[in-house]
Amino acid sequence: MNTVRYLVIPGFPKCGTTSLHGWLVAHPEILGAKVKEPSYLMDKDYPFRDGLRNYVRQGMPGYRQCWDTERIAAPIRLLLDASTHYIFQNTALRALSQQTPLPYVIVVLRKPEDRVYSAFRFAKYTRETIDPNLSFSEYVQYARLRDETAFRGRIKGTAAYIFARQLDRSHYVKYLRPWASSFGENFKVLVLENFTANPALHMRELATYLNIDPEFYRNFQFNILNVTKPRKKSIILGMFDRFFAHDEQLARHSKDDDRVLLELKEDYKESNEKLAAEFGIDLSTWS
Repeated sequence: MNTVRYLVIPGFPKCGTTSLHGWLVAHPEILGAKVKEPSYLMDKDYPFRDGLRNYVRQGMPGYRQCWDTERIAAPIRLLLDASTHYIFQNTALRALSQQTPLPYVIVVLRKPEDRVYSAFRFAKYTRETIDPNLSFSEYVQYARLRDETAFRGRIKGTAAYIFARQLDRSHYVKYLRPWASSFGENFKVLVLENFTANPALHMRELATYLNIDPEFYRNFQFNILNVTKPRKKSIILGMFDRFFAHDEQLARHSKDDDRVLLELKEDYKESNEKLAAEFGIDLSTWS
């Protein structure tokens, strides 16, 4: 078996990670896990943790079983895990930071209020885990309480746990700090909106950073994955005409939605400024 390195996309949900995962696993030097999000490195009490196959029960030897081990041979150089809730897990941070060679960690960010809105719409229209009569404004009011019991009867199952924390989790900077500290030069932040102008160029740059052949992406077909669409209808609500286009464009915003989005934008202003300053990220597309 050749020496390979883990490549992890630990977050954030609804930031285009499904598309990025698809483009990366297409590369002949990258092997994706058997499922996009094995969620093997979740904390013990996290709701998305697999009760049978997880780090607590099987340690890092069991982690390798998330891939088709017979395929781990040349030209494979990277094993990709895109479990987007790892960014919130102490277990994932600790276990991955102890690996040799040190994994690459790629985090994708999106305009915070847009991520919240996208997650809400995806859960409501595609997953159908949200009461169809619950408005975005009502959801935000509940979410500000940071109490999942406030959603009782309005949001199903583990989704209530996630949505009670959704607003806080778009304050990205505090979640990035420990990962950046642990992985140093192997930690990279991508901004969703900054990819829109030229995906082929940005993916070639990313491939160079990962030390794999960048020319693979010169004529690559960049398809968009995991768009928001109605679960019980056969037609997609709309078509993306730009790379990583915002899926909330698939439906018109109500005036009330726009009002709430402006409020959220103001809420995230300070943490966005800290994010840009600490990580040297161009967030001009978020203004």
